[in-house]
Amino acid sequence: MQPGCEEHWDTMTHGFLECPVIRRVWEWVRALYVAVVNEAGPPLTVEVLLCGRTRPVWQARSLWVFFRGLTVGCIHQARVRALHSGQPLSAARIACCIVSALRSAIKQDWLAATRCSAVRALFGVPRSSHACLRSRFDRRWRPGGPLCSVAGAVMTVRLTPASPVPVPLGP
Repeated sequence: MQPGCEEHWDTMTHGFLECPVIRRVWEWVRALYVAVVNEAGPPLTVEVLLCGRTRPVWQARSLWVFFRGLTVGCIHQARVRALHSGQPLSAARIACCIVSALRSAIKQDWLAATRCSAVRALFGVPRSSHACLRSRFDRRWRPGGPLCSVAGAVMTVRLTPASPVPVPLGP
C-alpha cells in the first residue's frame, strides 16, 4: 500500500489512475507512445485509460490499445504483489514490467512474421500471405523507429528501460 493512499486503495479509479505512482507510469507510457509514433498522445482520463474509449482516431490507435492493455496488466500485477508483500508500489518496477512485456511481444511478432512465412512457403501458401504477416509487424512496431530495427532477416529490439524514454526513477 502506498503511503497516503490508504483511504483510496480499493477504488479502481485510484488504483489504476489517480495514485501518484500509477499516474507517473501512465505519463511515462504516453511519453513512450509519443516517442514511437511522433504524434500527440491520448489524454490521461478515466474514459481513455480505464474504459478504452478512443474516439479520436490516432495514427497508431492499435499500438495505443496494446500499450494500454499491457500497462493495465502490469499495474494489476504490481498492486497484487504490493498488497500481499506490504511493499509500496514502484513506478520504475511497473515501467520495467511494461518494457519487458513489450520486448517479448515484439520478438514474438517477429517470429510469427518470419517463421510462419517459412512454413507457409514449405506448404505452398501464396506469397501474398507472407507479405501480410510482415506488413502487420511493420504497421504495429514501426521498424527503424525507437522500438526495433530490421536489417534483412535480422530484427533488433531497441527498446530498453533507458531508451527511448527512461523509466521513471524512484518509487
